[in-house]
Amino acid sequence: MRAALDWALSEDSVLGLELAISLEQFWVATSPHEGRQRFEALLERAEPVPLELRARALRDLAGTTEVSGDIERAAVAYERSLEFFEHLAKKKGILRLLHRLANIARARGDFARTRNLGEEGLQRARSGGYRYEEFDFLSSLSHTESREGNIERALELQLSALAIVREAGGWAWGEPQYLGTVAEYCCLLDRLDDATTYARQSFRLSCGIGDRITATYAIAVLALVARRSGDDETAGRLWGAIEAEEERAFLGWWQTDREEYARRILTAKSADFERGLAAGRQLTLEEAVT
Repeated sequence: MRAALDWALSEDSVLGLELAISLEQFWVATSPHEGRQRFEALLERAEPVPLELRARALRDLAGTTEVSGDIERAAVAYERSLEFFEHLAKKKGILRLLHRLANIARARGDFARTRNLGEEGLQRARSGGYRYEEFDFLSSLSHTESREGNIERALELQLSALAIVREAGGWAWGEPQYLGTVAEYCCLLDRLDDATTYARQSFRLSCGIGDRITATYAIAVLALVARRSGDDETAGRLWGAIEAEEERAFLGWWQTDREEYARRILTAKSADFERGLAAGRQLTLEEAVT
C-alpha cells in the first residue's frame, strides 16, 4: 500500500486520497504521523478533488493530526471538513464531525461545549436512526460526566457505548479505547477487579493491532490499580515500562494525559516502587504485563 501511495502521489493523487482514506484505521492505530504526512502531500497535489472526497480526506487528515498530539491544527481541518459535509447534506458525515469536534473541545478543557455537542449529536443520531453513531456521543457525554465527578453515570454511559460497538460486531481501534475508559472509571470507584479485567482486555486488543498509544493507557490504569491495591513494586514496574516505551518512540496524544496519570501514580514513591521502576525500564509493555 505504501508503494501504491508513493506512485499515486505523482500519477493519480485522487486515487491516492481514496487509498489513504481506506487506511485511516491503520494510520491512527500504528502510524499517525505518517498518515498526516500522506494526507497533507496528497491534498496539496490533488486538483480538482470531488467535494465529498475532500471532506473525507480533511476529516482523516484531522484524525491523524489529533492522534499525533496537535489538537489545534486538527481542529482547523475538522471545521473545514464539517463545512463540506454540511454543504453536501451528508448526515452521517456531519455526525462523525460533531463527535470529533466534541473530542477537541474536551482536549481544550471546554466541557460545556463537549456536553452541548454530545447532546446534539446523540439527539441527531437517534432521530435519524443512526444506531451505530450513538456510541460516539454516549462516550463524549461519559467523559463530561466524569469531569463533573459523576463517575457512576460516566461508567453507565461508557458501558452503553461499548455495548453498541459490540452489538455491531466490534471495532478494532475504538473498542480498546472504550474498554480502557471503563477500566479507569472502575478504578475510580474502587472496583479494582473489574478495572483489571477491562484494562487487560484493552491492552490485549490494542496490542493485536499494534496500537501502542491505547496500550499505554491500559498499562497506566493497571499501574493505578496496583497503586491503590498497595502493590508498589508492580505499579513501579508498569510505569517504568511506560517510560521505556516513551523513549522508543513518540506516543502522540498520550502526552496530553500523561501528567495527570503521573500525578496519581508517582506520589509518595516507596522503596518497592523505585525497585519496580528500575526493573520496568528494562521491559517492553508486553513483558511488563506478563
